[in-house]
Amino acid sequence: MEKVIAFKIRDGKDRYQIIENIDQGAQGIVQKAKDNHDPRQQMVAYKYQNLLEKQNKINNQAGTKTDREIAFSRELLRIIREIASFALCHPNIVEIRDSFLTEEGEMIIISELAEMNLFSYREKQGNIAPSQVSVMMLQLLEGLDCIHKNGFIHRDLSPDNILVFSDNLIKISDFGVAAQGNQTKSVYGKVNYMAPQITLQDPYNESVDIWSLGIILYYLCTGKDKKGSKSVSSIRLSKQQIEFPQNYSQFQEIFDQMTQFDEICRPSITQLRQDFIKLINPNESGYLEYQKKLIKFQLDSIKQRLDKDIEKYFQFLQIYNDNPNESIHDAIHSQVNDLQNKLKEIQKQVRSYIAETFGEKEKHLKFQNVIETCQVIKPNKGNEQILESNMSLTQILITDLQKEVNSALNAKANANANNSIQQQNPADSSLQMIEENTQFRMEFDRLLGIYVKESQKTEQLNSEKQEQLNSEKQEQLQKEKQELLQKEKQVLRQNEQQVLQQNEQQELLYKLEGEWEQLYKGSTDGFKAQKFHQKCDNKGPTVTFILSEFGQVFGGYTSVPWKTPENYFQRQKDKKAFVFQLTKNTLHPLNISHVDHAVSHFQNQIIQFGLDDIHIEDDCNLNKTNYCSIGNTYKLSKSINLGNQTSNEYLAGAKKFRVLEIVVYCEKKEKK
Repeated sequence: MEKVIAFKIRDGKDRYQIIENIDQGAQGIVQKAKDNHDPRQQMVAYKYQNLLEKQNKINNQAGTKTDREIAFSRELLRIIREIASFALCHPNIVEIRDSFLTEEGEMIIISELAEMNLFSYREKQGNIAPSQVSVMMLQLLEGLDCIHKNGFIHRDLSPDNILVFSDNLIKISDFGVAAQGNQTKSVYGKVNYMAPQITLQDPYNESVDIWSLGIILYYLCTGKDKKGSKSVSSIRLSKQQIEFPQNYSQFQEIFDQMTQFDEICRPSITQLRQDFIKLINPNESGYLEYQKKLIKFQLDSIKQRLDKDIEKYFQFLQIYNDNPNESIHDAIHSQVNDLQNKLKEIQKQVRSYIAETFGEKEKHLKFQNVIETCQVIKPNKGNEQILESNMSLTQILITDLQKEVNSALNAKANANANNSIQQQNPADSSLQMIEENTQFRMEFDRLLGIYVKESQKTEQLNSEKQEQLNSEKQEQLQKEKQELLQKEKQVLRQNEQQVLQQNEQQELLYKLEGEWEQLYKGSTDGFKAQKFHQKCDNKGPTVTFILSEFGQVFGGYTSVPWKTPENYFQRQKDKKAFVFQLTKNTLHPLNISHVDHAVSHFQNQIIQFGLDDIHIEDDCNLNKTNYCSIGNTYKLSKSINLGNQTSNEYLAGAKKFRVLEIVVYCEKKEKK
């Protein structure tokens, strides 16, 4: 939402009555004050910096005149950046309500007053439930996302600069040392929360804020930012492991990723947002309320921008209404068409947001087609109502969107409360998968045929499953499916000789002895973590094959049986584990130093090999929330560097992708 802050020279003593000191730092003193111009006489945070004192301090510093001039220029630049940050507007960023300069050379910043900072909150609360920790981290990520998208790097994230308001609303404050731009080298921030790139005075970008948030995560869970006499940040800087307490072990992997020494390997805000959402208790009412506030803010921001456009179009229409002619009509019609397209795009974005957030494509999306009514009509005398109808268009759209988003939020809350699990129609998924690309399917089946000798039992089970699809809808889908399969067989026959030659020439990366039976197939059983665990838990060693939307075939082997952990996730050692890329015909053994992260078992996730090497989510065929980045735990090919674009795209064809098919096999056990 757009915000304008006037910055003038004036005296604020009559308006603001100082009550008491709150805090003092390098960039000024913060006091509690009463706003006498506010009818409610609301309390505010009153921060002042004496710029003349700062200038005198710089002038008295040792060094050459040039050094002092550079120091003064840097201080001036810092002040300009802080003033620029006043325009940031977000529910998770402290609101700047007023600012001015005094004749005495003081810069005054008035902001909303919090109940306490995060340090005091943790001291008062003691241990915080893991679900609440996740909600707090999500709020920080939302605020940080706004900061980064507006070109700022905070550089000083710590419990002191994070404020807690009523209803546990978390807000980021103090942009006194914030940077603007994509990269910088200046050393700022608190040592215990400082990323290694700042400590080592290397060039850095916004990922230093992700590191600081990682240390804050540890602080929320433990109430400390040190282990013994050493700071957690310095221990991670030396690439040593920090173990989380058992009751917070679900955050271990997230923390490890956020505090990766190499900034390229730190996760994005989008990825972290998804990780923390998984850890929230479905009955966490605070999260639902926060989501409503956040979505209302976003829609109000859209409305504000559109209101300005509507006002401009209204002026055009008024001119035409007073003096109609064909040329003006055409110009206005073009402008209104642009507005109509903009509204359609916003509607599309909100649809997409709800679908991605709640995993529902159409269920809650019943928008009125108000956009289609936006048009220009040649007015007759006395026909002024066209102006009013166009002016109300924004309000109609935004109100409608707010209703639908809130409906989706409430539906999700009810679904969680009832522990209902939406099951995807297996035949729908199978049909969608076949339609994606026949050639991808052919290659996937060919490669599976090379490595796996299926037992007849598996084929019989699959046949029985097919016979169960006997409803009218399923019969129609099966008919369409058979037509597609027939086309596939025709192509297969045409290329049969070529396939046989490829099989003969294919050099095996590994060999699976004996007969293997199929435990799970996404297109048949459903791309759900629950179904995966029902089929694959406690079945012994398994090999998993995955087909990405980009036609890449990859997967992994583990000798450790899959299982549903008691907590959210559990890491497993497995010295025998490896991953492979069959399309490129490469094998990637385990980096023995990362044996503790060979595989991870999740309640609400299908599979994970390594830290980020292979990560397959629930509903992996619908959403691009799956990701791969080879090299974190499993060895790279010699020609690939960790963290670059090639390593991110090597396995699946892109770092984020949808899954067309996933199949899991286990070795067939002989009956005694």
